[in-house]
Amino acid sequence: MLVLTFTNLESNKSRMTTKQLLNKYYKKKKKSKQKVKRNRLKTFKSRYFYYLKSKKWAQIKLDLYESRGKQCEVCESKRNVQVHHLSYKNVFNEEPEDLILLCKNCHEKEHGIK
Repeated sequence: MLVLTFTNLESNKSRMTTKQLLNKYYKKKKKSKQKVKRNRLKTFKSRYFYYLKSKKWAQIKLDLYESRGKQCEVCESKRNVQVHHLSYKNVFNEEPEDLILLCKNCHEKEHGIK
């Protein structure tokens, strides 16, 4: 239930129509939802970067290098090989099918950096 309060109705400057009050209320709600979404993204990013430094991730990388060879699966370069997520839906619980080995150049192209 939404309760609107009117303050200082005597003054012409502070008079607002119901529509104006509703618009003001919903703008505040919208801003707070955007802020929560940004905070969730920051939380995910920090968890993700912490995860990339973990022993679990190091073991996943070693297993991939062992099973597929330490070379890019696109251009077959053996320099600066990195692990790339094909999908982030299973992040923190990846299967080998969710990952691919890419050299730094191919990895940057995949993310649209170069």
